Amino acid sequence: MISTFCNDSFRATFADHRLDDFDALWNLELPWFEEPNRRRSGWSGVVRHSLTQADDRPLNLFIKRQQNHNTPCLRHPLRGEPTFAREYRNILKLQRLGIPSIEPVYYGERRHQGDSQSILISVALDDHQTVNDLYPQLGDPQPLIDAIASLASQLHRHRLAHYCFYPSHIFVAEEASGALKPRLIDLEKMRFVPQPQRRPLKDFHTFIRRAAFMGADNLNRLLQAYCERSDCLRVGDKAYQRLQKHIDKLDYSN
Repeated sequence: MISTFCNDSFRATFADHRLDDFDALWNLELPWFEEPNRRRSGWSGVVRHSLTQADDRPLNLFIKRQQNHNTPCLRHPLRGEPTFAREYRNILKLQRLGIPSIEPVYYGERRHQGDSQSILISVALDDHQTVNDLYPQLGDPQPLIDAIASLASQLHRHRLAHYCFYPSHIFVAEEASGALKPRLIDLEKMRFVPQPQRRPLKDFHTFIRRAAFMGADNLNRLLQAYCERSDCLRVGDKAYQRLQKHIDKLDYSN
């Protein structure tokens, strides 16, 4: 069994509310934040919760729980491991690399009566908006384009690809200076990719498919901004042209 808080402050807050062990967190009854994902004999869902801290400030949380929602891995090729285990490792990896992501609070997993159960808790990104929600509010989209390009180049520089690089998986906050700071969520599928061009090909193909709302001109500006920041892609090369073709094929009528 694994049951780990990411720092003593989080542990103390959860202890104050008698939620500092796996059983208590697993049995916490709250309405689903969104409909659980169910497959075969397993499920995975998320609830939102808020705890009062010692200084009376709220700690707003997302609590993700899953049962028999596993993915194959080298150590367990047949039984697999909880998908949250991979996501938690990837969150910690991005923390070590200084790449903005969600702030983890707790991770736990266990075998219980033959079932695989896991819990992943993170701080809610209440002061952030997805790219989808923020984009229509902007008079000038260039700062957002630059922020997305910088985030992608930072990730790819470390030979990683997100593999779910949707606009809805990039959360953006506006700092006091007016600068936009993006963060990555949903890191379950992030992986090491040794070939440089495959990183932007995979991630921007995914992004472009869901980003028709940005328009062709701004999507092309995004590719150009990325090329200015990364050696993985160059304007005019074959990979760049493939991504441009994806932009050209989008339906911009809606």
